[in-house]
Amino acid sequence: MIRARRRSGFLVASVAAAALAAHGCSAVPDILPEDDGLPRGSYRDTCKDPRMPDDRRLVAECRNEAGEYFRTTVSLPCWGKVVNRDGWLVCDDDDGRITVPDGPYRTQCRNEHVVDETLLVAECRDRRNRWVASKLTVPCGDVIRVEDGQLVCGFIGAPEGFTVPRGSYRDSCTDPRVVQDDILIASCRDDDGRVFETRLRLPCDGDVANDGGDLVCRK
Repeated sequence: MIRARRRSGFLVASVAAAALAAHGCSAVPDILPEDDGLPRGSYRDTCKDPRMPDDRRLVAECRNEAGEYFRTTVSLPCWGKVVNRDGWLVCDDDDGRITVPDGPYRTQCRNEHVVDETLLVAECRDRRNRWVASKLTVPCGDVIRVEDGQLVCGFIGAPEGFTVPRGSYRDSCTDPRVVQDDILIASCRDDDGRVFETRLRLPCDGDVANDGGDLVCRK
């Protein structure tokens, strides 16, 4: 009896699927572009090959205003929408304003907020444990940290005219060059052998390395 009911149920489902197909419909709903598990946002229009290596970051190759593609990363979760700002992935809210970016600075700061979409403002502890007002232009494109109460984007006081640094990245990256005085660009292989053009802000006081196709500074 159970087998008969199963066969009957399967027959009904098959007939329903056939009827839908006859009318140009599918028994399985189409998967929408944003039903793929990736964060929503307009970055999809100007970025390619978006993916999440883990649940803490989104990686993609994004086009800047000059039409060049660069590999870029944004921290997750993003409570608004992920957008492409001139080749950098950033998180903004639904009104198009950049939200407060993630980073280690948040353990040393309070009252963080973004002003006019371009300025991160906060009060951060200095070396004497005093609260100091600080501000930083965003997006940063690198890790944001605190140096004696001041917000900094990966480093402090970068001099102009960096030369191409040495590092282990040279074993798996090609065509290294420095642009805009402090940005290292190179074409790096990921773990699957694919090559991406990626960027890193200088200086790096550790080893410049290739981490799965991304240039990173390892201490």
